[in-house]
Amino acid sequence: MGSVIKFSIQCLLFVLVTIISSYIFDSVYMNRHKDILRNYQGLEVYRSIYKSKKRVPKRKLIIGDSTGNQFFDNRHDDEDFYSLACNQAISLCGQYMLLNNFLVAGNRPEEVYLIYHPNSFSIDLDSKFTFHYFLKPFYRKEYKTLMTENVTCQIQKVPYYWLASFPLINWSAWTPKYIPDSYKKPSLSLISMEYLRKMFYLKEKYRFNLYIVPTFVKESIPLEIDYCNINENKVKDVMSLYTNNIHHLPDTCFVDNLHLKTPTLYKNMMMNLMSSIKEQMDACNL
Repeated sequence: MGSVIKFSIQCLLFVLVTIISSYIFDSVYMNRHKDILRNYQGLEVYRSIYKSKKRVPKRKLIIGDSTGNQFFDNRHDDEDFYSLACNQAISLCGQYMLLNNFLVAGNRPEEVYLIYHPNSFSIDLDSKFTFHYFLKPFYRKEYKTLMTENVTCQIQKVPYYWLASFPLINWSAWTPKYIPDSYKKPSLSLISMEYLRKMFYLKEKYRFNLYIVPTFVKESIPLEIDYCNINENKVKDVMSLYTNNIHHLPDTCFVDNLHLKTPTLYKNMMMNLMSSIKEQMDACNL
């Protein structure tokens, strides 16, 4: 009997040491040094989180999805722009959290550009990518107060959502099998609408200009954002201007439905579009 008790105590101690060590390693190493793990899926999200908490002198901030990251790579900042662009799967909720981090860190940007593909506004945290790209990096105590009731509801639909912050799961590429909803035409999801409003609240609170810029779209995919269910006139006007500035390029320019083969060839075109939207929004006092 004594040997059984001794073995049980040893097993318990091993489990406790493993869990405690895992959490220490997660907080001290993984969250600060994910850049070292070059093959980690979703590394760009962790990089943006890490960068969002730094105090920097830049006055022009980029947030956005992977199509925005093609133009403003969050691995390399130029002299004017500081990029937190990363991935569409984090939804506008994740983009808002990055922006909030940046402001809470004491940064005071003059201009914030949300560079976003029209399809990305459809993201409602109900896809097979939600667990790995959103829950693992953001389902943590520091962000839960920023989650609306709708976001919490969507999260709880994901199988084993509560496992996402457990270190052994968080470090791995494992994700539960989850059958996403069928394809939805581009529109503003409920989460997108909620967090657009929240971004505009931050805009007023911290006194920066917020510009929403579309990335380029394949010719074979004519898109029009449905924004008729937005109640706020200012947000509706901004989204109308966004839609009117969507530019299509030949399908041969794209490597898939979203990403350009050689985005550097179109960087000047994107910069001109950003300047144009800035002028239009400033003129309309948006």
